[in-house]
Amino acid sequence: MPVVAPLRNSSLDFVQTIGRLYLQRKDNKNLAQKMGSNFLGHVRTHYNMGTSAINEDFEQRLAFKSGHPIDKVRQLTAFIHQSETENSISDDALLTFGRLTDEFYKKT
Repeated sequence: MPVVAPLRNSSLDFVQTIGRLYLQRKDNKNLAQKMGSNFLGHVRTHYNMGTSAINEDFEQRLAFKSGHPIDKVRQLTAFIHQSETENSISDDALLTFGRLTDEFYKKT
């Protein structure tokens, strides 16, 4: 009987492809907002948590449910807040946000 490999998560592939497109266009703010929305959607579906109020209570609950360190969760929520409030997002900040979200997805 042949071994069947598990299906790849094509939605993550799609997000990465779109991310590269936005990175080429240098629309960092828009890309950061979409990355934040994708992350919050992941939190809603995988941890059954509301995301309307991203505050200290949210950070603590997410860290507890996901097993991800609280300082890393706080960095993620800070980037989400920054993407909503700042006029622009630097390349370095965007790459850091991307690394943090990738680390969260891989470890949880």
